[in-house]
Amino acid sequence: MILSDEIYDQMVYDDAEFIPLATLVRNTVCLTYSGLSKVYRACGYRVGWCVFTGELEKAASLKHAMATTLPDPDVINDVFSRIDTLLGQYA
Repeated sequence: MILSDEIYDQMVYDDAEFIPLATLVRNTVCLTYSGLSKVYRACGYRVGWCVFTGELEKAASLKHAMATTLPDPDVINDVFSRIDTLLGQYA
C-alpha cells in the first residue's frame, strides 16, 4: 500500500504541474488523503478525506484494521459499505 499526502496539491510554483500519485501507481492500493485547512485557508477546521484507488480487493485487511482502531468502528464500516455499493453500480 502507498500512502499519498496531497494536502498541498494545489500549491505549485510557476508552471509546475501537480500529478496525483494514484495516477502513477499500478498493482497496489493507494490511499490518498487531503483536506481543507491548507489550500482553502480553513485553518483550525479538521475537514479531510481519503480515497482508496487501485486493487481494492487487497484493501480488505486494511478495512478491518481501520474499523478496529477507530473510536467508532461503525463509522468506517458505513463508509466502506457505501463505497462497495457505489463500486457495484459501476462494475
